[in-house]
Amino acid sequence: VIAPMSKNNSDVVLLNTVSQFAGLFTSVIYMVSGAVFAQWKDQENYYFVQACVFGVIIILGSILLYAMCGKYEKGSSAQTAQKQKGMSFSEMLKAFKGPAIPFFFSYTFTAATTGFIQALLGHFATYVLGNTDVVALSGGATAICGVLGCVLTPMMTKKLTKKNIHIVSQIVSCIAYILLVILGKNATLFIVMRGIATFVGMPSTIVMTAIANDLGDQMEMEGKEAPRAFLQSLAGTANRAGLVISAAIGTSILGVIGYEVGVIFTDAMKSALTFWIVALPAGCCAIAAIIMIFCKTDEKAIAAWKANKQ
Repeated sequence: VIAPMSKNNSDVVLLNTVSQFAGLFTSVIYMVSGAVFAQWKDQENYYFVQACVFGVIIILGSILLYAMCGKYEKGSSAQTAQKQKGMSFSEMLKAFKGPAIPFFFSYTFTAATTGFIQALLGHFATYVLGNTDVVALSGGATAICGVLGCVLTPMMTKKLTKKNIHIVSQIVSCIAYILLVILGKNATLFIVMRGIATFVGMPSTIVMTAIANDLGDQMEMEGKEAPRAFLQSLAGTANRAGLVISAAIGTSILGVIGYEVGVIFTDAMKSALTFWIVALPAGCCAIAAIIMIFCKTDEKAIAAWKANKQ
């Protein structure tokens, strides 16, 4: 719904920023509500009550979303005609070429950083940091720092293109992850550094979703039919692919370093785990930045075309 709602590139970034902000802010609320619900943990209907509360919130949110955005679903006459005509799967796949290819793989590597951290964090907190609370505390820190990163994004778009924001964000994130080796062996410093990595990485997440919209605009600008739903789904697919693949690889890393249930963690295993929990996310950030260089989109031309279209 972002495409019909936005009048220019700034609107696209702003809508994506608000969306990410809301998602991260609810993570903070979830932490607070989790502490409240924990008071009733021993009661028989604890999970049922919690699920009902969340379910009601989802329903109310859906009603509000439809009230705000329902009118945009109608779209323009051209969009309506395209919807009635339909688009085959083979036609959608034709859109997966040119800048869409580096976009997809760059976003996949971007998402993979989170998957590696999630797969290894529990063992890293337990055996290296010796503090299992780090898992929950670093999750809260990433949510809060992510919210702050959302605020940073619109300011960055005034100085840099969305593509360059993604590249710079990934490079700085790579540096932040590398610093985890130097500063992150202390639980507090690890939480701080992971929060910083999330803060600098959030603008990348926001602009990549907006770039998916740019891909559709560029196709229409060139006189081609743009399967916007397919192009937007590339962002979601890349995100999930990165998470799934990295989680699977991250879990296998435990076997590589010699971990088995009941095995005592040696100093060598701790060093290896520290290396991998940093090297894998840092490497993914670097690769994501390099791949994105080959994503050729003309954001200035798209902005001018969109302005004339209004």
